[in-house]
Amino acid sequence: MKPQHLTGEEIALTIADFADTARNAVAAGFDGLELHGANG
Repeated sequence: MKPQHLTGEEIALTIADFADTARNAVAAGFDGLELHGANG
Protein backbone atom coordinates (compact mmCIF):
# COMPACT_ATOMS: atom_id res chain seq x y z
CA MET A 1 0.00 0.00 0.00
CA LYS A 2 1.38 3.39 -0.99
CA PRO A 3 1.78 5.92 1.87
CA GLN A 4 -0.49 8.95 1.69
CA HIS A 5 -1.12 12.15 3.62
CA LEU A 6 -3.86 12.09 6.24
CA THR A 7 -6.83 14.36 5.70
CA GLY A 8 -7.92 16.75 8.44
CA GLU A 9 -10.76 14.37 9.29
CA GLU A 10 -8.39 11.40 9.51
CA ILE A 11 -6.10 13.35 11.85
CA ALA A 12 -9.06 14.20 14.10
CA LEU A 13 -10.14 10.53 14.13
CA THR A 14 -6.61 9.40 15.03
CA ILE A 15 -6.49 11.85 17.93
CA ALA A 16 -9.91 10.61 19.09
CA ASP A 17 -8.65 7.01 18.91
CA PHE A 18 -5.71 7.86 21.20
CA ALA A 19 -8.09 9.58 23.65
CA ASP A 20 -10.41 6.55 23.65
CA THR A 21 -7.44 4.27 24.27
CA ALA A 22 -6.31 6.37 27.23
CA ARG A 23 -9.82 6.30 28.75
CA ASN A 24 -9.99 2.52 28.28
CA ALA A 25 -6.59 2.09 29.95
CA VAL A 26 -7.70 4.13 32.97
CA ALA A 27 -10.95 2.13 33.17
CA ALA A 28 -8.89 -1.08 33.10
CA GLY A 29 -6.81 0.11 36.06
CA PHE A 30 -3.67 1.41 34.37
CA ASP A 31 -2.14 4.51 35.93
CA GLY A 32 -0.25 5.71 32.87
CA LEU A 33 0.61 5.01 29.26
CA GLU A 34 3.51 5.63 26.96
CA LEU A 35 3.28 6.86 23.39
CA HIS A 36 6.15 5.69 21.20
CA GLY A 37 6.81 8.27 18.51
CA ALA A 38 9.94 7.05 16.74
CA ASN A 39 10.36 5.58 13.27
CA GLY A 40 7.85 7.55 11.43
